[in-house]
Amino acid sequence: MDMKRPTLLRKLAKLAVITHTAEPEDTPPRDCFGYSTEEENRIAVADVRERRSRSQWGWCCVLTTAAIGEFSASVALGCCSYESLDDFVACEGKQQSDEAIDALLSKLYWARSLGKKATELLRP
Repeated sequence: MDMKRPTLLRKLAKLAVITHTAEPEDTPPRDCFGYSTEEENRIAVADVRERRSRSQWGWCCVLTTAAIGEFSASVALGCCSYESLDDFVACEGKQQSDEAIDALLSKLYWARSLGKKATELLRP
């Protein structure tokens, strides 16, 4: 690992704008649980359906984006069930934000290796 990477990640974390967006999830909840009994699976699916009836966060794919100026990178976490954005942030927000910032740093390293033309490639 590049010895400067941890320092750069900390700096990016202070500068980046982080967004979390609930996107529709195509995979049905029944295909995502692996409890040991059918009853546990049934209860989990019923819980997801109840959450989904109240909020887009009830069953979604969460897209987390880190952006600085015109540069951005995103990571996705699928088959998610949360009460709200705040619930997601409390449970997974830090880890997903860190992964998006890491992806952004990788993109910036890649851009630097390509030179000035990379700016055009990196625009969303």
